[in-house]
Amino acid sequence: MYNSRQGQWLRKLLGISRGGVLPTPHELRIVRVTSKSMLRDFAEYPVSLYKGSPYYCPPLIDGDMDTLTKGKNPTLEHCDYVCYLAYRGDRIVGRIAGMINHNCNERWHQNRARFGFFDFEDDEEVVDALMDAVKEWANDYACDELVGPLGFTDMDREGMLIEGFSQVATFIENYNYPYYPKHMDRMGFEKDVDWLGFRIIPPHTVPERYRKGADLVRRRYNLEAFIVHDRKRLVEEFADDIFDLFNRTYSNLYGASVLTKAETQQLIDTFLPLINTDLIGLVRQVSDGKLVGFGVAMPSITKALQRSQGKLWPFGFIPIMKALKSRKAEVMDLMLIAVDPEYQGKGLIALIFDLMIPVVQQYGVRFLESNLELEHNVHVQVQWNFFRKIHHKTHRCYVTPLTERGEELAKRRREKRAREEAQRDEDQPNRLLMPRTSVEEMKKYEGENR
Repeated sequence: MYNSRQGQWLRKLLGISRGGVLPTPHELRIVRVTSKSMLRDFAEYPVSLYKGSPYYCPPLIDGDMDTLTKGKNPTLEHCDYVCYLAYRGDRIVGRIAGMINHNCNERWHQNRARFGFFDFEDDEEVVDALMDAVKEWANDYACDELVGPLGFTDMDREGMLIEGFSQVATFIENYNYPYYPKHMDRMGFEKDVDWLGFRIIPPHTVPERYRKGADLVRRRYNLEAFIVHDRKRLVEEFADDIFDLFNRTYSNLYGASVLTKAETQQLIDTFLPLINTDLIGLVRQVSDGKLVGFGVAMPSITKALQRSQGKLWPFGFIPIMKALKSRKAEVMDLMLIAVDPEYQGKGLIALIFDLMIPVVQQYGVRFLESNLELEHNVHVQVQWNFFRKIHHKTHRCYVTPLTERGEELAKRRREKRAREEAQRDEDQPNRLLMPRTSVEEMKKYEGENR
């Protein structure tokens, strides 16, 4: 069918002129996404790649399409981007997106391009061709480095799984096959940063340490922890403060950019209507009402997304909404915990836990998923030190130079990492803030918590 009249639709899809010759079944083509139908193929490709995988969690297909569509994603107002599909004949065998967040580059004094939405069959030719396409695109913008997998902002999926291939992904985590990082190493990419994921067993009651700590922090700093059950009041009175605090807390972390007003409003409109309000814990100053901390959790929707294959219509929204609105959940995802920089290290986390642990227990939760935490983010990691937890996933962000300046930056990065490793060797007791746990210990923990 490749060169017959039956392939006219494929000629149009691939941008081949009338009378042109279609590729042979084994010919590899890298094609830029230029239409809505191609964008849908781009968004849906991983669902077919991971068909049958019990660990992969599809994203919302329509959500990914909106993310990559100007006019629907306000972040694109200050970003450039491109999407590519890899074909063998008429079959899609890979995809990749290139992105430049100009606001982020300006904030961090960098000149970086990002790659993301990177999925592919275990085929060196496909992987190299996709990456070469993005590198060539980034060179047109004279970028010094290419880094990823990342999204446009921290609110998108980021990182490539390098440990934990037999662990189920959460809604906001990437999952990939074990051959992915092998190709990154083969292509000469280096580690830029890692994120750690933890499975946490919630206590049956609030630990006495947290209860006493919460009382002390409450009195010392004149704070109150509370839940706003009325959704309309939550949105009208606290939504802007929540995302203002998010910016203050997260804007100095790796690769982050300050959310604009338009980006904040989109998140308010998209996510706040979906989250059960009793799973949003807030902390404020009693004197002036200033919000200084919050925690957000939601029942896991991984199984619902697997069942619907990431599609809302015609019936996919039913299991997804059922999971979101359920008052019972075996697994709960910890979406965000934010503490005003002024209060970090002062025990405010104890207030949030004192408020939220009883709520979590009402849902019958067996496990909490921490989602991704930067490996050096001590303020986040220490909060789990008094819980039973297992480090079960690691995601990595890779980087490679594109220019001579990029090569110099890579050299400095290697030297800095060597110094940090040497320092950690000297400080052995604190080398691993969150010690690894074996699979056998994980199974034991699971059995004890049944």
